[in-house]
Amino acid sequence: MQTLEKILFNTERLYKLIQKAENKPNIKNIGIEDTDCVDTRFDDADGFKVYHSDGYLFQVYREKNYKTEEDEVNDKWFWNYKFEDTHFDGFKTLTLEKAIELIEKEL
Repeated sequence: MQTLEKILFNTERLYKLIQKAENKPNIKNIGIEDTDCVDTRFDDADGFKVYHSDGYLFQVYREKNYKTEEDEVNDKWFWNYKFEDTHFDGFKTLTLEKAIELIEKEL
């Protein structure tokens, strides 16, 4: 089982790989859709919905977060990254590691 730190690291890694893939022309097996429809309490959230030709669909996004209310008042924030793959009917599910592998193959 992975540690929370490793999961967070890999989720941020996936997000950055998708940013890179989004700017690459002629990607054949994935479709990337920007999404800002993330359910979060803060306005600053964005992400990607990624479709893969093998039947996968997943979403990865980031949102601003704060450790304490005082941090929020002082605008001391950090990015919180999240990966979702399980709530898309009709699509295959995949692990975070598999999602990274699929994107890396396209780069």
